[in-house]
Amino acid sequence: MANEIDLNIVKNIISLLEICTDSFAFVYDISSDMFFISERTLAHYDLPCSQFSAAVGKIITLIYEDERVRCAADIESIISNKKESIRSSYHIRNRYGEYIPAEVRMRRISASWGEIVAGSVNPGEKHAFFEDDSLASERDAQFDFDTARMTEGSLSGFAVQIEVDNFISINEHAGFEAGNEILSILAQACKKQCINGTKVYLLSDRKFLLMNFTGGNADEIRRSYSGIKQSIREAEYESGYKRMFTVSAGGIAFINDTSSLTEMLAKLMFTVATAKNNRKDTLCLFNAREYALYLRALEIESAIRDSIKNKFEGFTLVFQPIVNAKEVQKNAGGSLSKIVVGAESLLRWKNDRFGTVGAGEIIPILERSGLIVPVGRWILMKAFAQCAAWNTLFPDLYVSVNISFVQILQSNLVSEVQIALERTRVNPKNIVLEITESGNIDDEEIQSMLSELSALGVKIDIDDFGTGFSNLRYLQDIRANTLKLDYTFIQKALSGDMKDLKIIEFIVDMAHALGMTVCMEGIESYGSVEKLLPFAPDKFQGYLFSRPVDARTFAKENLHR
Repeated sequence: MANEIDLNIVKNIISLLEICTDSFAFVYDISSDMFFISERTLAHYDLPCSQFSAAVGKIITLIYEDERVRCAADIESIISNKKESIRSSYHIRNRYGEYIPAEVRMRRISASWGEIVAGSVNPGEKHAFFEDDSLASERDAQFDFDTARMTEGSLSGFAVQIEVDNFISINEHAGFEAGNEILSILAQACKKQCINGTKVYLLSDRKFLLMNFTGGNADEIRRSYSGIKQSIREAEYESGYKRMFTVSAGGIAFINDTSSLTEMLAKLMFTVATAKNNRKDTLCLFNAREYALYLRALEIESAIRDSIKNKFEGFTLVFQPIVNAKEVQKNAGGSLSKIVVGAESLLRWKNDRFGTVGAGEIIPILERSGLIVPVGRWILMKAFAQCAAWNTLFPDLYVSVNISFVQILQSNLVSEVQIALERTRVNPKNIVLEITESGNIDDEEIQSMLSELSALGVKIDIDDFGTGFSNLRYLQDIRANTLKLDYTFIQKALSGDMKDLKIIEFIVDMAHALGMTVCMEGIESYGSVEKLLPFAPDKFQGYLFSRPVDARTFAKENLHR
């Protein structure tokens, strides 16, 4: 925490910055994760106060959801001293709940008590917000909720939250006047559903809430949503399709419920987000199991932030062997003979509360939060260093590292790989970067970046081939080293008919014709080996040879001179 004299210095910095600009000035203290901003900012943005701790996590929640990963990556690049300054634009939630465009400038500065980030927020165009005096407010919703709770104790009924899809885009491209007209149409549509005890409220973030405490179920929610959409279609027709838009909604039915309104709104916010993530223009009903997983993910994300601050405490790498397919044999005694040619590094995270969390759960959390950037950098350093250590005795053994597409888009991957190569002094020919085939791998910029990585001497493997679009054209341009056939793809072929095996045969032949090797993943039995060997794969990987293990166990079980 900053002491009193430091706070005075911070206030002086903010005052000095605001003399030079009409923007809102701020200072962030890196070591304490404290954020300080001009008092007058509170009249415009949804900030807790002008000075608060645990700042990065709170700031990210103010950014429009689609921009949070980019913002988190920008902040991380400043904090890690990867960049000295950043100038970028985000949509930031104001005190009305609207996400308004703003230009943000940040610069890292060495202060007397440590490293700080000083900057400014320049808000975009101001406009008149939508208002409808006939609609009840969020304060009214709280009063009605509390009154019903005092009368009934527990509540039974339903609640629905409705939002306009792509509302920020509508405001930016058609203007705020168009946005207000659309909100007015939606308001009228919601009012038509105010029957049998249902009431509509306008929330502070320009979303609409229907609540009913007289009973009801999921069918009532569906009827309300269907009625709202029908009213919108009729209004579009009557206006000559001047304004066209769609709405997504989240609904929750409850019986003898004792939740607070805040808790209920949090559930609705999650449910609407689920609807929008699915395909928009749809209704999603609350799912308690999915919500529990969502809350768990948020808690894990918070714990991961603490781990990263504590020098990546709890993060480890495990390794799974990759073997020469042609050398796999079953000995007379039933033991397996194999020659290990490589190791795939896989991320694990261990926490006192959550136990050991595997990559399947942790990677999506890291990607969504932008934390994949610092963690990805840590993985490169650790995996490269381990490879260099093994290469002192086994000079041809390679280590592969999985690269996230969020990592590619949000970080300077070429530079980070080059730095890791230089610091660990590993031979680049023994490093393999695995890129998932289901990503936008045929994007020209990504292909250019992969070419730059190849120029460093590392190899590129296409992971999970067969799960994405399987665009064969990009294989000619990427010059990948290996195609890794996905576990589910292999298992389907093994349990299917000859057509599935013919596809395997075609892919292997194609890869070999293009100068690539083929690794088949998910090998769990020697019977699978015997069935797949006629198709001439080059490598195998799977539980038959070993589960992922720590580096010491890997060396003990697989590396023999």
